[in-house]
Amino acid sequence: MKIVADKHIPYLKGALENFAEMSYITGSEINADNVKDADALIIRTRTKVNANLLSGSKVKLVVTATIGYDHIDRDYLDKASIKWLNCPGCNAGSVATFIASIIAYRMHLEDFDPIGKTFAIIGCGNVGQQVKSVVEALGMKVLINDPPR
Repeated sequence: MKIVADKHIPYLKGALENFAEMSYITGSEINADNVKDADALIIRTRTKVNANLLSGSKVKLVVTATIGYDHIDRDYLDKASIKWLNCPGCNAGSVATFIASIIAYRMHLEDFDPIGKTFAIIGCGNVGQQVKSVVEALGMKVLINDPPR
């Protein structure tokens, strides 16, 4: 199995070499020539995945190491029977940690007491749920609004 991967995806190097022949390329430089013999792609948003990239290739799986997938032509992949996956929630822990650090910073420098204060969250998906847990643990009331829901 041959996998072409964006060389800037953290912690990927060394993870799959026992299972596949890996080729690491800068995401913006991944092109039809260097994916034509690949079985799978592991990308980020810099790589636009569409017929121009994959037509005539052996690729059967595209994985984006991102939450979003607007850089992937899902209709083309579905018609070409190419499976694709994204990584919803992959940054949720980082966002929750960032919010906790902002609150801690305010507590330290501004004599801010979070207990009983109200914190509003727009979106109650993976990120919103982790942020909710953090601010509730700090004693804050939480208001959640998720317009699509």
